[in-house]
This record gives sequence, structure tokens and C-alpha cells, in this order.
Amino acid sequence: NKDKRYSMTSYYRYSYIVAAVLLLSKQYCYHYTTQKSFEELESTIDIIKSSNDGGIGGSSSSNVKIVAFTDYDYLPIAKWWYQRMTNLSYTTHTLILIDNEAVEYFETINRNGKENTTKSNEGNSKTQNQKQQIEQQEYNHYRTETMIVDPGKRRKNKTRSLWYNRILYCLDEMKAGRNLLLTDVDNVFSRYVDPDKEFLLSPIKYDAIFSLGMKFPNYVFNAQGFVVCGGMTFLRASPPTIAVLERLLVKCVGGEANRCDDQVEWNKMILGDMKWNISVGNTMENATERQKEQLMQLGFDGRSKTIPEFHAKVWDHDFAWRKEFITPVCPGIQNWVAMPDNLPHKFKAQIKTNTQQANGFQKLARVHSWEAFCGPNGTNREATKHMDVAMEEAFERVKNLYPDLFK
Repeated sequence: NKDKRYSMTSYYRYSYIVAAVLLLSKQYCYHYTTQKSFEELESTIDIIKSSNDGGIGGSSSSNVKIVAFTDYDYLPIAKWWYQRMTNLSYTTHTLILIDNEAVEYFETINRNGKENTTKSNEGNSKTQNQKQQIEQQEYNHYRTETMIVDPGKRRKNKTRSLWYNRILYCLDEMKAGRNLLLTDVDNVFSRYVDPDKEFLLSPIKYDAIFSLGMKFPNYVFNAQGFVVCGGMTFLRASPPTIAVLERLLVKCVGGEANRCDDQVEWNKMILGDMKWNISVGNTMENATERQKEQLMQLGFDGRSKTIPEFHAKVWDHDFAWRKEFITPVCPGIQNWVAMPDNLPHKFKAQIKTNTQQANGFQKLARVHSWEAFCGPNGTNREATKHMDVAMEEAFERVKNLYPDLFK
């Protein structure tokens, strides 16, 4: 399982710029404009898939690769995500490393076969000792790939470069015949769901499955009543998916130095191109327990107006949950993954920031706080307590369990 290296050469980048220019001048025709080209591409993908029958990386029977991107700054939460996925019995989860510091870090761990996580437990409670012993297990190997992104001069530049390269990565994987589950390292998975059975081999073969977002971009939400989240998506390696990703990448190439916000671009494209089958009353405005949310809760499907072969679905909100952190109602029994928004400022301000990898530790404190606040399927919430009281108590428990994360 050698690391896969993506070298972003000047030639490779400029090839997409040329494609964008040709498209804008209306002299370039996408390969998906004829049924024949779809069939040819489908045949190519089938050949590639047949060579991957042993599973992703040859070590698993799963044909859906789960990927999350990270840099050195986010390593604390990235390692937590990887270990959580391992504990839930996933076998294809892979970290995509976007800077050289992260590459060097994981190469050292994988080369030595262990990670030194020993810390002094002096003065800690018995409960804390037990928690640390669980989390300080030695993981002999992390599956990683490398895709170095342009860091730019500001953190925002690096983030937007990451989002561009994430689209490029997904497109390359689709063309190689690999199905993907794209996730963020701070997404909280609560149980095992077989991605082959539930997504890839479902009775209806969706090319993409999206999770519902909150309300950004606002103008898209106001226009259609929902947005999709860029950090939690299933993508099938199919000609229609490749066609859509190529279109999405072209939109990003036209931006500043191959940087863009993939959530904005996804939603702009969906707003203008998808025809959704949304039932009347799908919003929760008629449901008493969530009247204030005004967010869609039930999944739906639809097709592209310009690429009719592209068939997409949106998961139920409770299955792939995304909302403000302090919520009156936690995800229910059907929940698979939770994507809570940022901690409120008064809690976030108590997390250490004057340390290396501060962003990663902040994310780690957030996921621990979320699990203390809601827990799997809301099991840590007492229905009789006000949500603000429950949050205060949950945060205090986390501070006692993980004192090194806090000021």
C-alpha cells in the first residue's frame, strides 16, 4: 500500500485552463453530448473496475473508497476520524494529505509501525485514565495518499485551493473507475453503514448522493429551499458523474489561481441544472418539534436538465445530519453521520489556541463536545433538560476528560 502521489505539474493545470477557454468560446464539446460517447466511457470504466475486483487497495472487498483531506494543522482531528472509522469496521478510509509536513508525519508513523502517544496520567481521574488508554492505542498503519495544494499567502488561499483540488481528485478517481464517499475529518460517524449495499448496489443506481446543508449560499437556499453540503457526498464512477465533475471543475478553473469554494459551485450548478422531485410539505414547518428550523428533512431525488443520465439523490436530514451545534432535538435512531456547526463562542473561547495544530485541536474539542451533548442517536441527552443546560453540563464533562485541550 504505497502512497499515491499526485504531482500538480504546470502542464496538468494548464490543460484544464485550456478546456475552460474552449468551453467559454463554445468551440469545445463535452464527451457526454452523444449516447455513443457515454457507452464508450462506460465500457472503459467497466474494464478498470474489473481490475479492481479485489477491493480498494487490494485489501478489502468494498468497492467504495472513503476519503477525507487534511494538512498538518488538522492532524489531531484527522487521526481521530481515521481511528473512529477503523473502530466502526470501515476498511477503505483514506487520508489525502495536502502539505509536505503531513506527508512526512504519516510516512514516519507508517515506516516505524507505531505512534508514540504516551502521556503522563499523573493527577488524572480513573475515568480519564481509561479514556486515554482507549484513545492511545497504537495504530500501525494509516492509509494515505498525497495531493499537495498551493498554500498561497493566507489560510483562506490554501483552503480554497484544497476545495479546487478536491474536485480534481474526485474527477481523477471517477475516471479510474473508483467510487467515492467524500467526507470531512470532523464529520462524526456513529455507526457502520455498508456503502456498497446501501449506495453502490441500491435498487436505484444514483450517480451522486448529497447531504443537506444549512443555508449557505443564502441566495440558493432562498431560491429552492435547501442547499447541499460539500463535505459529505457519495459519487459513483459513471459517465454522467464524470460529465458533471468536469463541468464543476471548469467553473473552478475560471476562478482565482485554481481556487474556489466547492460548496458554492456545487449549489450554483444544482440550482440552475437539477429538476428535483420534492414532495409538498417536505419542510418541517408543519412539524411541531422543529418548527423553527424551516429546513427540509426528507430525502428526494432528481435529474440534470442538461445531462439527463445524471440521477442524484439527497439523503434524509436525520441520516446525514447538519445543523447548528446547540440543537433542541438531537439526531434520531436513523442517524449515520452528524456534521454539527461550530461551537458557540463562549465554549470555543475556552479551547487552547496558542499551540501547534490549534485548528485541529479545536475541531477535536468540538467533536468530543458534540458526543457529550448528543451522543449516538441522542443517547446522551435528557429530554427534560433545557438544551442550554445540557450543553453546559456536557462541556464540563469534556473539559474533565480532555484537560489538555482547554486553557
